[in-house]
Formats: sequence, structure tokens, C-alpha cells
Amino acid sequence: MRKLTYVLIIFLIIEITIPSAYGSMMFNKRGPSEEKADRESKSAVLNKAEQAFVKGDYEEVIAIGNKYVSYGKKSDDELQYIMGRALLKLNRFKEARDCFSKIINQSDSDKFLDNAYIGLADSYYLEGDYEKASENYERVKQYFPDSDSMHVVYYRLGNCYSKLGNGSASKGYYDKLVKYYPDSLEAKLLVKEKSDFAVYSVQVGSFISWKNAKKLCDELKNKGFDANIYTTILGDKRFYRVRVGQCSQLSDVEDIARALRNSGYSAKIYP
Repeated sequence: MRKLTYVLIIFLIIEITIPSAYGSMMFNKRGPSEEKADRESKSAVLNKAEQAFVKGDYEEVIAIGNKYVSYGKKSDDELQYIMGRALLKLNRFKEARDCFSKIINQSDSDKFLDNAYIGLADSYYLEGDYEKASENYERVKQYFPDSDSMHVVYYRLGNCYSKLGNGSASKGYYDKLVKYYPDSLEAKLLVKEKSDFAVYSVQVGSFISWKNAKKLCDELKNKGFDANIYTTILGDKRFYRVRVGQCSQLSDVEDIARALRNSGYSAKIYP
């Protein structure tokens, strides 16, 4: 009888343990989409997001970013920034502010901090809240005086104070823009603002050889950029210039130039 009891106990232990272990294995089994996400590198995700942004598919940019984070990946500053810019394009200003604020409050690096503050200010500017926009542009000026985007900050501060009716402050920033950044697109834009329409594009290369220009143009198109070749004659030489985009808004062409630089191309904005 005692022997039979031991056998029953052992059988019961086996019956409980094996299905439990098997169930645990089944529960922890990763699906193919999760495994694919693990294999997908951060650079590949960023590249997808940038290509979607250049194509104007801003909803896709946001979907790519949210999917990346949903698999437990640590949010990347650059990805958050691209998502924030996409949300601005969709006029989803509060959500854009959330993206930029994450960079400001959680980032371990200062690489994108100035751009995050500018994005935060842009969200208020585009919303028509020029007071809050000017406060955040002023923070950029205070915290990041050597920012590569300071010419943009001066220009937008001038616009903010103009909207707020502070003519002297507006003129002061416009004067600083022209004095310290005379060759910037924003300084040139001040001269052109009286015209009804201005077109901006980004030049990626200029060639004497049509074949080389065509090769670069095709390469850019394959990556989702709206590239075209423009012919210019200087003296007795003909140049083939490869340019991307035709934008009426300065912020749009700046986004294109940034995406091109991130993809390893030279990018110079031309009005």
C-alpha cells in the first residue's frame, strides 16, 4: 500500500511539472514579428522613418516609431525628433511637444537638445501661441548660444515679436540675423518676404558630366527623394545640378536638407 502511495505521488508530481514547464515554454515563445524587430537595427529603423518623412508619409513615420518602442526598445533621440517633426506636419502639436519633451527630460546626450527645444518652440509658433514660442526660442538662445540653428532662432524670434506687436525687439533680432548670419537663408528670406512666392530646393551635387548627374539623381529617387536635374551655363561651361524638392516653406526645405545629410549627402539650400 505504501509503495503504491509513493508511485501515485511521483506520478502526480510529473503530471503537474511537465505541463507547467511546457506551458511556460509556450508562453515565452516569441513571435516572428518580435524576432524580426530584434534583428532590425536602429539605423535601419531611422532610415525607414527618414524615407517616409521625405515622401510626406508622416503617419507612417509615427507608426514606425511607435512600433519600435512597443517591442521594448529604448526610445532613440533622433527617432523621437523625426516623430516630433512629423506630428508638427500633421498639426498634432501637443503630441509633438511630448516627443520633444522626452528628449529634453530623458536624454543622456545633448546632441539633439537644441533641436528639441526648437521643435518645442515651433509647436507653439505653428499653433499661433507666439508668447510661449518666444519663451522657448529665448531658452535656445540662452542654453545653446553656439547652436548651428541660431540663425533660425533669430529669424523666428523676430517673427514672434512682430506678431506680438513688439517692433523694437523684432527689429533687434532681425538686425542680429543679418549682422551675424548674412549668408543664411533666413537673412536672404527677409529681403524676399515682400514677394508673393519663393521656391526653395536643396542642391546635392553639381556636375559637368550629365552621366554623373543622372547617376546621383537616380540614386536619390530610389531612396525616396524628389530629385531633379537643372542645367546652368556659366561662361563656356554647362553644369548639371542635382537638386531635391521645390518648397515654398523654409521649414519644409530644412527638413529635406536634414534628411539628406543624415543619409550621407551634402546638402545646400538655394532660394
